[in-house]
Amino acid sequence: MAYELYNIDKKEFNTADAKSTHVLTMDGSMCVVAYSGTSDYPWLESFSIDTNGTMTLKDSHQHLSVKGIHTAITKLDSTHFIVSYISQSALYLCTYSINLSTGVITELSTSTVQNTSDYNTDYHMVTIDATHVMIVYRTVMKTTWQARVEVWSIAGI
Repeated sequence: MAYELYNIDKKEFNTADAKSTHVLTMDGSMCVVAYSGTSDYPWLESFSIDTNGTMTLKDSHQHLSVKGIHTAITKLDSTHFIVSYISQSALYLCTYSINLSTGVITELSTSTVQNTSDYNTDYHMVTIDATHVMIVYRTVMKTTWQARVEVWSIAGI
């Protein structure tokens, strides 16, 4: 069976500089986009999608006031998600809630882990269950690239 794909709607955001983009579907009508924006400051944007496929920007939220690249995002439950991103000196894990009616994003907590390597890149994150996530990334220790996997526990959501 062959599938045909059709572009229904297209939106541009942060036209100055957007990289390391990731998208997460919260429900059938709300998505969250995580990316590193201008000067590598990490951002979240929420979009509603109507039954015709038309998108509307609902909220725009800058993560902390530190630069962060290599963003990853995963859903914890119907209204909560976690975002990870790396700065030169730390890994940040931030939990958020989203109001599915309005698209408003609220930051709930931030955890910071100091890096023990020279450089980390290529982040990916998945939800294991309602209280655990797994993060996989590439890291360089001295001059050797290695893959690293970590499991994190989330409490209080």
